[in-house]
Amino acid sequence: MRCMKCGEELPVGARFCPSCGAAVEEDVPAPKKLEEPLSPLEAAAVPLVPIAPPPRATRITPRNPRAYVPRANHPASKVSWGSGSDSPRTEPHEDEGHEEGSATLKADETAPSLSAARSPLPRGSHRLKLIHPSHGVIVGICSVVGVVLFVVLVRASLSWFGPFSGGSNNDSPSIVDEDTTAVDEGNENASAGASEAATDDEGPTIRAAVADYTWDELAQISTLIEATSTDAAALEVAERYHLCTTAGKLDGTQTKELELADGTSVTMRVAGFLQDEKADGSGRAGISFIASTSVASEPMNANAQMTGGWSGSTLRTWLSDTLLTELPDEVTSHAVAVKKLTSPVPGSGSTMQVATDDLLWVPSYSEVVGALTSGNKRNGIYEAEGEQYQLFSDANVSWSESNKLLALGDDAYWWLRSPDPSNGSWFMCVTPDGLPTYGHKPATKNAVLIGFSF
Repeated sequence: MRCMKCGEELPVGARFCPSCGAAVEEDVPAPKKLEEPLSPLEAAAVPLVPIAPPPRATRITPRNPRAYVPRANHPASKVSWGSGSDSPRTEPHEDEGHEEGSATLKADETAPSLSAARSPLPRGSHRLKLIHPSHGVIVGICSVVGVVLFVVLVRASLSWFGPFSGGSNNDSPSIVDEDTTAVDEGNENASAGASEAATDDEGPTIRAAVADYTWDELAQISTLIEATSTDAAALEVAERYHLCTTAGKLDGTQTKELELADGTSVTMRVAGFLQDEKADGSGRAGISFIASTSVASEPMNANAQMTGGWSGSTLRTWLSDTLLTELPDEVTSHAVAVKKLTSPVPGSGSTMQVATDDLLWVPSYSEVVGALTSGNKRNGIYEAEGEQYQLFSDANVSWSESNKLLALGDDAYWWLRSPDPSNGSWFMCVTPDGLPTYGHKPATKNAVLIGFSF
């Protein structure tokens, strides 16, 4: 073979020409037709592995299962499983082969192996044959001992010291515990005292809410509250009869409807206990009520004058002469006149508060908002006209902000009996959204929220 470039003879197996260094071109086998398969050894071809033909389906006849023949290295028990039965012996299957030259060795019957001890116990009457005669003797002895013990227990239970004995003729002495007797006597005395207290308590039947009582029953409860000596005791009575919450608070839900003679219905709320001084000086009224709805729209003074303040107002006259006749007898028969303080009109020349005895009234500025603070322009010139009612104090009513408990809505202002200390031409009133720091001229018609005490 020669170099294709320089023509020099090339050594066998050379890849480069030793003379010119040109690469030796290998002979590429000529392409063959598709009909002529390539030799597996040419061009580094991978030889093909012949694929075995798919298995041919053959029909297999299932064999009958072999009959199980138990074999053991020891002889069978003398009490055979099949004793007393006529079950035929199972023969080996025809396909089952027999080893030639095999011999069965006979085991020694006097020395059973361990596998004999693990064989299952026989059933039925054959188990009785396994019981050793000495076992029956033991069972009999145990039975006799059990009967003897039973007889002894029965006789002992019926003896004089047994639980079923009738007891001796002489009764055992009774032991009296003096301390226990004293405690029992004390409890009996306490119960008797409680019964007497319940008998002395002439209060009405306890009901679920204020609305469920009659006005007569509320008057009876008011009498019980008046009989208490402290505010805490008064609240206990009110709580017992559900005139306040379990915490002793008034939240505005303690209401009762009052129907006037003309059919008008007014919602009255419990406002406080022991807060109004009776006009006759006999003490404080038990319960005070203030309406949450208006009975009418009236001017404070129809003649548009401030003269006389609350005591000389036409509204006060209308309440005592006209509206009082519209109230039902069960209310007027229990309502009591109470003392109400009112400040004088500024510029009237008087500085003394006026006390009036009123059966029906409207609340004052201080009875609604309580004490004033430094931010109020009336602070320092306004003199309190009674303490704030519990209904308003429990609701955190103050002069500085609106409170929904005071709001009537529908553009309805309602009167307070206090002349405005900062303006001699106005009486105080509450705005529709519940702001209690406002004033109107006396001829203005505003809503009237009445109050009375039992």
